[in-house]
Amino acid sequence: MNKKIYTLLTMLFVLSQSLLAQQAGSSTYRFLLMPNSPRLAAMGGVMYNKYDEDFSLSLHNPSLLQEEMGKQILLSFIDYPSDISAISAAYAHNFEKIGMLSASINYLNYGKFLEVDEMGNEYGSFSAQDFFTQISWGRELDTNLYIGASLKLINSKYYNYSSFGVAADVATTYVIPYKRISMSLLAQNVGRQIITYAGSREKLPFSINAAFSQKLKHAPFTYSIVWQNLTNWDLTFKDPNDPTIQRDAITGEIIEKTNAGKFVDKTLRHLVVGVEFQPLKAFSLRMAYNYQRRQELKLPTRPALSGFSWGFGIRISKFHFNYSRSIYNPAGSPNHISISTRISDFVK
Repeated sequence: MNKKIYTLLTMLFVLSQSLLAQQAGSSTYRFLLMPNSPRLAAMGGVMYNKYDEDFSLSLHNPSLLQEEMGKQILLSFIDYPSDISAISAAYAHNFEKIGMLSASINYLNYGKFLEVDEMGNEYGSFSAQDFFTQISWGRELDTNLYIGASLKLINSKYYNYSSFGVAADVATTYVIPYKRISMSLLAQNVGRQIITYAGSREKLPFSINAAFSQKLKHAPFTYSIVWQNLTNWDLTFKDPNDPTIQRDAITGEIIEKTNAGKFVDKTLRHLVVGVEFQPLKAFSLRMAYNYQRRQELKLPTRPALSGFSWGFGIRISKFHFNYSRSIYNPAGSPNHISISTRISDFVK
């Protein structure tokens, strides 16, 4: 088993090195990073690898797919500010010979926009949407070692501009049952933009994330630590208009942080920490803190709780409801809602 783990880690390392150049600058299809799982959103929005029967987590980490998720159906909705919304639907099925397969459809609508020229003359309205379908596969490779992969077909349309692309995720999860530990490694959005918006090919939001979670032995708490964007050390962004930036009183130049301060800041931007409290099997509470999100989205004069997220899950009869809220800034925060059930509970 150790040899297989070493092989998987080596493959992911080689893949990360071959795509390292994709980290610089911006990328297209950023909506692929959108957490359409309320539970994932509540736990920081990047990755949560607790190995249980929650089908929604496997949509972002296919190595979490397991037999207990068979015949589950999931519907989710995200309410963003300014009439932006997202919906998704997913289904999982178990095939004994090849493993677990799931399929999902994801749609993001940015609402209606008024079309005007530089003189203010109105010509009507137009819309903007993002859409992708995903097929995921997962199975147990060896005792407590799981692998998975996802294929995404992406379509995006803004006004008269449209684009098409293909992306894939590759993941592995190792579970230590007697210690209640799960460890995962995920390479996401490996792919290419095939049809461009306006003739210029853009990079996809490729990243490699690692996650560790453990349930406490004598308390109903599970803590999670995620290390995001492993292939890009410096995730900082300097806003020249940030009033909290210290400047030289004479030259006006930005006063840089000390080397120690820079190191701590860059390190924390990679970390997402969260905790889940589950006093009952049918009820759980979640909360997380995403330092990078706070630094990028907070209002300098009113940071409030930017970067924090929270949510809960409750099971009623044959249905499982989840809700979460991610706090971006006072201007608006998305609400995530999902409902899931198992078709076999209704049809034999």
